Amino acid sequence: MNTEKLCVVGPGLIWHSVHKPNLMRLADVFDVRGFVSRSAKSRTDAAREFPGSKPYEFLEEALADPEIDGVLVLTPIAMNAPIASAALRAGKDVYLEKPAAMNLSQCTMLEIAAAESVQAVYVLENQAYDGKIAAVSAAIAEGRIGTVVGFEAVNHFFFGGERNQTGAYAETTWRIDPEFPLGIIFDGGIHDLAGFQTLFGAPTRVSATGTELRPGFGDFDLVRMHMSYAQNVDGFFSHGAACAGGDNHFTIRGTEATIRVERDTLTIIGSDGAARELPFPAGKSHDRMWNAVAADRAGDSTYADEGASGCIYTLGQALVDVRTLLAAERSIRLQRDETL
Repeated sequence: MNTEKLCVVGPGLIWHSVHKPNLMRLADVFDVRGFVSRSAKSRTDAAREFPGSKPYEFLEEALADPEIDGVLVLTPIAMNAPIASAALRAGKDVYLEKPAAMNLSQCTMLEIAAAESVQAVYVLENQAYDGKIAAVSAAIAEGRIGTVVGFEAVNHFFFGGERNQTGAYAETTWRIDPEFPLGIIFDGGIHDLAGFQTLFGAPTRVSATGTELRPGFGDFDLVRMHMSYAQNVDGFFSHGAACAGGDNHFTIRGTEATIRVERDTLTIIGSDGAARELPFPAGKSHDRMWNAVAADRAGDSTYADEGASGCIYTLGQALVDVRTLLAAERSIRLQRDETL
């Protein structure tokens, strides 16, 4: 099997904490051969960890190099779609961090580039590969909760400031003073939307409200969204980036049972009120994601984890998530429902 020779664009925090260890682990599928960064130290230091790799000062150098098969895009959100589109036009596969785009014009740009290319696009949306999502999907498909009628999700935490719960991610200047819309929900809450879409499909209508609780980190720290889906499924999502948590959860309601997703547990509650723990596949979501991508890239399902085989989260799905958040922003500003 030929390995995919990758160039990493933007080897920052997410590279070191998530993608580097996974690509090292999957070295029989992926061969890291280059790094692009505006920082000479960053690209040189990164290249030292991968013998034979090159530090490129400019993206154009990497895209022109016939030794590079694919590009791993780990840049600030505003740069994701332009870099991915350029890579596709240069004949490179794309491995793209979320969100895939920042606005509607970027969505269109990326769709056109992908449609005109024969190269693969893998959106690195780990929530779609989470073992708990896989278990909920299986329970719904097996009819264990009857007909799905709706869901509620709450994800509140402190991003930045004295009570920061998100480490160095809250110190990045492009998050503190963002070009992207809404606020931290656009960067972090899009993961939740990927989980919703994996289970319920694409939403058809969105209504949202937004509240600013502090300066910086975008226009809204608290966003509440009501979404409508096919088969009369309704969902409510509250995302707070400057709010105390303590009862964060994702609850899926059916006619026969309810499933409650929390950090470390998955519980199914029957119509008789009896609650029992629902097992879910092991493994970190990012590891499961890379295993699924490796399985698809290598054409070998043995790389994929339980419940993840054949479940690649597509560019089309990723752009639905972006358009959903953009519709939420319009709903907040125009104070009306938005149809997708």
